[in-house]
Amino acid sequence: MLDPAPIAKIEGPQLFSVIVRRFSSVPPYNGLPFLYKLANGGWRADSDNGWLADPADMFCDAYASALEDSKRFSMVGVENVTVQFDFVVEGVIESLYADYTNEEKPFARVEIRVYLLDRRESKPRLVASVSGAGNAPILGDAAVGVAVASSEAARIAITQSIELLIDRITPIVESTTAQVKSESSVRRKV
Repeated sequence: MLDPAPIAKIEGPQLFSVIVRRFSSVPPYNGLPFLYKLANGGWRADSDNGWLADPADMFCDAYASALEDSKRFSMVGVENVTVQFDFVVEGVIESLYADYTNEEKPFARVEIRVYLLDRRESKPRLVASVSGAGNAPILGDAAVGVAVASSEAARIAITQSIELLIDRITPIVESTTAQVKSESSVRRKV
């Protein structure tokens, strides 16, 4: 299983609610077998070792958990809940493989792209597109080393993208807060 460690709390004001939709994957990273980039430049899919669940499902859960861990969002949910959320996160797994191009220093590589949509109006609109990438050394020759390193690389990629999302959403929060204060001030004068 892909099991990234919790991310650290990210300091700052509480932001809006956000829901995470199921991630998608670009081929060939959309399958269960572990993928290896080899020293000769070729690729190999491991027919004996791989993920127990679809990587897209695991990334959806991991991303929602990381948003919750950040402590920056008022509420975090995953796809198919009936509560209305202010923002939606959609993600794409662009890379998920074990890099053995240097056989003495193999590492796991994860790259994701995340889209943030504002759902506070009648028609959702894209407000940010960010990416995150992570590498983590693979220790040992066993498949478990690939899974552990992939989880760490995913944690790094997820953390990077969340920090960038927060940078993009903070001005939206500030402008909304200023607009609400302005409207409140006008109502008091009337």
